[in-house]
Amino acid sequence: MSDTSENITKKSGSNLALSFSFLSPEKRHAMSVFYAFCRIVDDIADSQELAVPEKERLLNEWSKQIRLCYTGTPETAIARELAEVVKQYLIPPHYLEEIVEGVAMDLRNTLYDTWDDLRHYCYRVASCVGLVSIEIFGYNKASTRQYAELLGLAFQTTNIVRDVKADWEMGRIYLPLEDMKKVGYSREELQRGLFDDRAKQVCRMMAERSEHYYGAAERMLDQEDRQQMLAAQIMRKIYYAVLKKIKSNDCDVWNANNRTSKISKLILMQQCKREEKRAPTLRRSQKIVVIGGGLAGLSAAWHLSRAGHQVTLLEARQTLGGRTTSFTDTKTGMEIDNGQHVLMGCYRESLRFIKELGTVSLLNNPNRLDVPYASVAKGFSRLRASCLPAPLHLLQGLAGFKELSWADKCKICEVGISAKLDASGKKWIASTAAEWLTACRQSQGTIRAMWEPLCLAALNEPLQTSAASLLGEVIRRAFWGTAQESALLIPKTTLTKLFIKPASDMIEASNGRIIKGCSVKRFIFEKDRISGLICARGQSEEKIEADAIVSAIPWGALRPMLPPSSRLAGQTAQLRGSPIVGIYLWLDRHVTDEKFIGFLDSPIQWMFNADAIAGNTAAPSFLHSFIVSAAGSLPEKSSSKWAQLAMDECCRLIPSSRSAKVLHHFVYWAEEATLQSSPEIQPLRPTPETEWKQFYLAGDWTDTKLPSTIEGAILSGRLAAEQLL
Repeated sequence: MSDTSENITKKSGSNLALSFSFLSPEKRHAMSVFYAFCRIVDDIADSQELAVPEKERLLNEWSKQIRLCYTGTPETAIARELAEVVKQYLIPPHYLEEIVEGVAMDLRNTLYDTWDDLRHYCYRVASCVGLVSIEIFGYNKASTRQYAELLGLAFQTTNIVRDVKADWEMGRIYLPLEDMKKVGYSREELQRGLFDDRAKQVCRMMAERSEHYYGAAERMLDQEDRQQMLAAQIMRKIYYAVLKKIKSNDCDVWNANNRTSKISKLILMQQCKREEKRAPTLRRSQKIVVIGGGLAGLSAAWHLSRAGHQVTLLEARQTLGGRTTSFTDTKTGMEIDNGQHVLMGCYRESLRFIKELGTVSLLNNPNRLDVPYASVAKGFSRLRASCLPAPLHLLQGLAGFKELSWADKCKICEVGISAKLDASGKKWIASTAAEWLTACRQSQGTIRAMWEPLCLAALNEPLQTSAASLLGEVIRRAFWGTAQESALLIPKTTLTKLFIKPASDMIEASNGRIIKGCSVKRFIFEKDRISGLICARGQSEEKIEADAIVSAIPWGALRPMLPPSSRLAGQTAQLRGSPIVGIYLWLDRHVTDEKFIGFLDSPIQWMFNADAIAGNTAAPSFLHSFIVSAAGSLPEKSSSKWAQLAMDECCRLIPSSRSAKVLHHFVYWAEEATLQSSPEIQPLRPTPETEWKQFYLAGDWTDTKLPSTIEGAILSGRLAAEQLL
């Protein structure tokens, strides 16, 4: 304790100490004294030489010195300096006492069952540091105290996820047990040094929690106090850079170096100083209700939670996922999706979401388009793009596609050029895809083997009734994007594991609430805004008030809750859906080694091989699924007749399947799987903002300028959140 506060601060090299250079000499000295106190008590708790009883004695001594700072004369040089600081800046004693009690917690317990338990520790060792610091910095608004508390939580959660290995080496685990249980990971595995993808997912939850508190803190900083909090904002900039680095390293805090260099810190400090002069005032953290637990609702809730808002997500059913849900087949016990879903490499929003959720490894992610087709006329053929730059990657792929003549292949280029020239999609805004393709001089061969299959897959609508603008956007992305953006991506597992479960985990880690089995009965209208809603849970009704509401439920479910005379009610009354049929057949053998095959000249467009997709070799299930898009044009069938149709088409187009037998089948009919993609429907798609203040819309049926797909749903959630923010 003989060292001076200035020397202790200089030796530390911490982010906190680095920010002091922007303070006045007087405040810089006060912060150095306070930091030296923090450093000393923290070093006592972390000491490898001192026994626990000795650590307790030294910390108790510091508790005594704190009391003497306010009631007498402290006995050590640092404590006497601290006494001058607390008197000059009127620092409440309980903040200092909480800091000592916080570091003392490391002597008694380093295991935490829940975030609530850990939050108390973080408040003591980090938030209280911030609450003392702002007394020295000076402030005018009471909200700045909330800013300091939240920013402390952000800093400490960043430290926790960054220092997982360093803490483990000291015998400490700060990751909450409840987070570990969500991904099937255990303390015992971490204690043994087993750090795998599950451990990364636990770290990702802590990183998401940290993201939320950075956003929440920023929203509590009033413009009037902004310049006085420059040192705190510099720390925020530096710590947030650490968090971004952790995420860029896929939350591999075991092997990767996630610290920032001194030069990087200095650059960030200068950036922060410039940015703070023109930083906007953000809307305060709000209580936001998101209705609907499908992909659109989860996307909106995730964006709002990480932006610092208090989010409650309501879902009427007991499971999340909406139209992209999974369920267990009762006979086989297998978990399957309600229809096979496919993504494209140009689904930028979806892939960004998957990356943030940490589930990229659950996706078959080829580096280019490679689609096998089967037809009676040509047998098997492949449309396989090359790795050349766009659009050469597809042109070279077309060269080897034997379903098209050379004349047809040349004509396809006209569509790609037309789509490129009409980047806004306005030229053909009122036209069908068929009309547009006719204007591009497309032949029956290109329609049959290229455009109709693409339109049915991407828009769930035949060319005759599809909007040219939507098909044009798909073609622009696939034809003029990179080779990888043209690829078809198939989940190796269910969408629940790819999207739904990790997204709900991240929302809950970000201080959000998810309430299942809670159906909205009606909204509470007050003049030009919706102030809340009435929902039912079981037999009882409950009123939920909110600063803002995001509805992410289908248009048909929303319409009855709207005033009949409202503009939105009129729009939704005119919307129509298009059905998809998913047919699952469990066969007694494999019929192909391909992951999937496109069927040409067939009422069934696709067949998927579940074992090949998942990479199963040890215990094959022989599950094959089939997709019938735009199924409304086909006559109604019983479940057994749909299964028979799938098997008949499979035998007709894949000769090796003719000796296979169906052991079990399941058929899923989605009546309104997607919004109709006709040109007449597109102007009726509503924007995220509505005629009521603080009431917003999300859903693949809203105006995303994209077809009604997974990509549209996830994008709509972000657009709704951005409109609200």
